[in-house]
Amino acid sequence: MLFPMPTKEDKVLRRRAITDLLKRLKTGCDRWLCCNEDFFSLETAHRHITSTHSSEITSLIHSFNNPPTPPQTDSSLSSRRALPGSSDSIKLNCSCQPGTGQVLLFYRYKNIDDPRSVAVWQQELAKRLGLSGKIRVAGEGVNVTVAGEVKAVEEYMDEFGEHEVLSGLGLEKGGEDEGWKKRRKDFFKPSPGCVHGEKRRALSQK
Repeated sequence: MLFPMPTKEDKVLRRRAITDLLKRLKTGCDRWLCCNEDFFSLETAHRHITSTHSSEITSLIHSFNNPPTPPQTDSSLSSRRALPGSSDSIKLNCSCQPGTGQVLLFYRYKNIDDPRSVAVWQQELAKRLGLSGKIRVAGEGVNVTVAGEVKAVEEYMDEFGEHEVLSGLGLEKGGEDEGWKKRRKDFFKPSPGCVHGEKRRALSQK
């Protein structure tokens, strides 16, 4: 069976997809984490991706060629902080006590078969823990910025770390080795912050 030779554009899109995946998997200066395995050189990480994750590469190329059109979603899964035609306040007066709040900023590229169920779960989890921020859930992954009290944010990491969306990253509490704490810190990127309550709560599903 004859297969068409890849065009120059095909090669460019493939390189773009691989580069994008490598950026998402990078957790340090010379460290990449994938399939619960550390890679300490760009060459070995690149070899792993191209030999093991061809479906993800193909999916990314498809997304480059076919940008998704946002579908209609339940109003309960999409909210905005400011009214249409206006913008968010640039300055927020924070009355939180120093050291009581924490902020997470992370994303994960992964095919999600049922993004709506993940969005509903995230909405319920954020509400139960009193978290605020923005959580985007789509068929190709998640992009999360959340803030809350330190204890609540820690519990959020515990629960999300065991979810299938983050499977293969070794983020489960306790883990099978002593490196799980560092992996969680590198992935979730927790940093000191304050809690703005309903002023910043938003969640959407694409």
